Amino acid sequence: MPCLKYPIEDGRSIILEDQKDAALLYKEHLEIFEAIKNRDPDLARERMARHLKNVKVKYKSRLK
Repeated sequence: MPCLKYPIEDGRSIILEDQKDAALLYKEHLEIFEAIKNRDPDLARERMARHLKNVKVKYKSRLK
């Protein structure tokens, strides 16, 4: 998996440049974790989809 390491690290550094974005993404991770911990797969799926959408939007906006 070394071939995936650098693109993932680069993506993280781009997305996490802004502390507000980093805090929001951390909050989203906690919400996903809580849904999994509470054994609520529908909520976990919904929160994960929202998180991935937000990451995609933030990543694309940083590349412009």
